[in-house]
Amino acid sequence: MAKGRKLKKVSNKTTELLDIDELKAISSGDYEIEAMSPDTEMPLCIECNGPVENHGRFCRELIDVVQEDEKKRFARLQYYFYKYRCLDPECSTVFQKPVNFVSENGKVTKRYENEVMKFLLYESIDNARTDLQKYDIYGHPEDIISKPAIAKMVKRWVKERDQERKFGSPVAMAFFYFRTYYCDYVIVTDISKEPYRIIEVISPATELGIRQFMEKVDYGGIYYIVTDYNPIIVDTIKMLLPDKKVVVSTDSIKFALKNEFKEYIFSRLKTYSKYVRGMYLATPEEMSTYSGADLAKMSRINRDNKDIKQVYNDYARLYGMLNNHRDILEVIKYVSALSEDTKNQIVLTVDYLKTYEKELINYQYFDDGKGNSLYDELLEISTVINRYYRVSTTDIFRARILYSEFEKKDDWRGIEVSRLLDLLRDMIKLGGLKEYER
Repeated sequence: MAKGRKLKKVSNKTTELLDIDELKAISSGDYEIEAMSPDTEMPLCIECNGPVENHGRFCRELIDVVQEDEKKRFARLQYYFYKYRCLDPECSTVFQKPVNFVSENGKVTKRYENEVMKFLLYESIDNARTDLQKYDIYGHPEDIISKPAIAKMVKRWVKERDQERKFGSPVAMAFFYFRTYYCDYVIVTDISKEPYRIIEVISPATELGIRQFMEKVDYGGIYYIVTDYNPIIVDTIKMLLPDKKVVVSTDSIKFALKNEFKEYIFSRLKTYSKYVRGMYLATPEEMSTYSGADLAKMSRINRDNKDIKQVYNDYARLYGMLNNHRDILEVIKYVSALSEDTKNQIVLTVDYLKTYEKELINYQYFDDGKGNSLYDELLEISTVINRYYRVSTTDIFRARILYSEFEKKDDWRGIEVSRLLDLLRDMIKLGGLKEYER
């Protein structure tokens, strides 16, 4: 068996600049770095475990990002490596030793990918490419890869983390549907114990997507699943887990109610400002922030429009009952006594309460009774993303929710809901974002 070849020269200073454990720099210029692995021992065949011979030395040119003093800059990495051929004529496999600093067919290092992702987590691809220009100090604008190349890179980046993450067997999960300007999706959360963790984003929100996710989970260990009112989710989960407890969150019904009432108010008060119409959707806490003049204006509207006043009073009472997690049978009894005018304005909410009566009762049984609603927190995440991150791809969207702490991917178990909210707020500040700006 042939002997491995040793590195003839090593540049320690450039190796320190390169800062990749698997490589030693053998030469460099201001912009280009040539490097090889110090592991030159002959391996065994990856297929038959037999002896091999050198099949030749090859080179890959990669775009990299290095830290020089306190600044980061682009560098061209000339990565030299050997291929080996199995000596067994019945095998003859040709291969190279695996490395971790670059993907199999990547043209950039994983460090470069991570640098791009730091920008993409809080801004569009176009703005990320603009921000990457500060790394080009040697006049090589081609080091800023194209939009299609970034889209492919993100897809690979997310896929790698999807494959590497560990799935346990949650005894309880929540499936909630949300929508942005560019996609609809289901957030899956492990609610076995606090803090609750987001473990999947299914987009688009389809029966097939839910089925594919559930194939990764041990059905036998599931005790119950919380859903919202979306029939795709409820029906699919019931079909897959007929012997499990399926419960529908009253907080999602509250959201459906608010949407229906908002549509009613905005259609009836078209001549009034958005500010005035928004008063009708305010919580009691928010109402306390309005001025006396604002409240007087609302009172005059109600005086002149008795039907609006009646529907508003019914809505506010029903919303309060759902918000305070009152007995669902009491809620249903209250709804049945509403006027037909009110019922006609909240027809979907009435239907949900009737259709999911059993599942809503189950929710009260399993609900921990704490004031912090999981649905409300996830809704806030969806609202923040919809407000500040309107342009995206599905892969970037999933990366923002699942892998915002991508440096911790090796021990990924999902991301805490409250932690994600904090990260999103930090990314907004970091990017200097304003609503609808990026």
